[in-house]
Amino acid sequence: MNNIPYLLLCDFDQTLFDTKKPSPNGVGLEEGYQYAVNNVFGPLGLAIYQEEGGLRNRAPIEVVTSLIKHQSLISSAQEKYAELTSSTENLPALLTVPWNEASVCSILTEMLVHSKLQLFLGEIGIEWPQQYPGVCSYFQTITDLRVKKSLPIHSGILSSGHTSFIEKTLCLRGIPYPQVMITDDHIRPIPFLDDPGKKVKPSPFLIYFLLERWLKNPDDDSPASVEKFSLSLSRVLYIGDDPQKDGEMAKNVGIPFGWFRGNCDEFSEISQDTFPFGSFSFSNWHTLCDFLKKDSVRKMVRRGMPIAKIFSRFGRE
Repeated sequence: MNNIPYLLLCDFDQTLFDTKKPSPNGVGLEEGYQYAVNNVFGPLGLAIYQEEGGLRNRAPIEVVTSLIKHQSLISSAQEKYAELTSSTENLPALLTVPWNEASVCSILTEMLVHSKLQLFLGEIGIEWPQQYPGVCSYFQTITDLRVKKSLPIHSGILSSGHTSFIEKTLCLRGIPYPQVMITDDHIRPIPFLDDPGKKVKPSPFLIYFLLERWLKNPDDDSPASVEKFSLSLSRVLYIGDDPQKDGEMAKNVGIPFGWFRGNCDEFSEISQDTFPFGSFSFSNWHTLCDFLKKDSVRKMVRRGMPIAKIFSRFGRE
């Protein structure tokens, strides 16, 4: 059981890449959502979305769940759905199902995602989205520690974003692909009819789902044992920019939270001390790289110390 690697999990938007800042064509995360909401729900839906405060770091299903409380928007969206499915080829499988009342939220969420990705994927380039300082070095550091130093360290991404967007962005920058990645695209199809909130941050389900995929035996596709799953939690941390979503998710699982504070600090009232032992904050990925390269840190990794104890030394080494 002591051969379980350490796993450094990261959010993507506003943690690795600044997707909020608009592209040269004026398209950022908020602009893309406004475009998609208008496409699916029309001008009235967009007005309601803006009155609600816009995206507010919500997953697509959270945006849709809020909007379909307004019955008039559903009728408008149904017309858009009929138009989309009758005139567009190569639709995602989740958009080829017949319209039915039981699946309204799922169908409209897929429409929203399909619409925004059509816009976003064409915007990705050298100028957008911009990575935060040290991101490339961070992924290369993890790779070098694993390959050149034979240390059991994996990188991972857990994001409310989308696989195609993240893959294209990483590939364009030549960033080594993480050992595990779970995005909203993996989570949306999972039925949670009793409580869709279980599928979004800060629900612990997201990390549990990722760990199940990461720990699964590749030879026979069997799930991890309870013992292995439990032990893995002492080897995992999660890094994100939002203490209310990312930080609370880490807290709900009981793993350290790495608070990336490279953006303007809108959470100054939240104390880092509210998060599990071993949690830390930083504002430049080079700082994290320097910590991981320290001889003392590498020795702790070789000895298999809990990741919380290792990162409790962050900023003190």
